[in-house]
Amino acid sequence: MSNPKIQYRVHGPLFDGRAQRALAMYVEEVKAEIAFQGLADVHFEADRMLKHPTPYWETQLQVEHVRQDIVVNDSDVIYGPWLEGTGSRNKTTRFKGYWIFRRVTQALRRKAPAIAQHVLVFGGTLRRMNGGI
Repeated sequence: MSNPKIQYRVHGPLFDGRAQRALAMYVEEVKAEIAFQGLADVHFEADRMLKHPTPYWETQLQVEHVRQDIVVNDSDVIYGPWLEGTGSRNKTTRFKGYWIFRRVTQALRRKAPAIAQHVLVFGGTLRRMNGGI
């Protein structure tokens, strides 16, 4: 008796790299969505909390790529740390800061799974992983 030979051919998004590319795109889309939600949340908190708002500070808020991350910052406005409560002057004055970025970061950690789920379902990731464009 001879050994029967079985031939098979694999094809599709899992084997030709499309699924991996779709997953990499998904990660970047999720990071961007979370960052832009963070920017919106910082603006919202600033509008809600600042007693004497300075329009300049809010105009300097931005989403920026830093290495492989996407971050929200205030473009290093000189009094930004004081507003946040992390500046050296906060130790010597009555003003202890608004902690806007800290609060937004904590809230984003809770929102992130839902944002990721939304991007997965409605952002086209599943379609791309299944071989769609």
